[in-house]
Amino acid sequence: MPYPNAIEVCRAELFTKDVELHEGYLDQKVEKVMCMREMYNQFIANPDGINCELVAEVSQRHCIDRMTAYSEFAVVKSFCPLSR
Repeated sequence: MPYPNAIEVCRAELFTKDVELHEGYLDQKVEKVMCMREMYNQFIANPDGINCELVAEVSQRHCIDRMTAYSEFAVVKSFCPLSR
């Protein structure tokens, strides 16, 4: 049985409780969901904000490179109702 990729997990589990995430997934996937949840919440709170500021903050807080953060931010925006 193939494991779901991180994006599939994030789409399905973005608002799942942390405890339930830890029960069902490895820590690496849980951290990815938490990072993308933070991006989603920041985008919802400030949809007119500057993308580079959001990306810089998240990349620093979660120790990910900016290119990865920009990619993940694009995914977050794709399933955010405000960006449609």
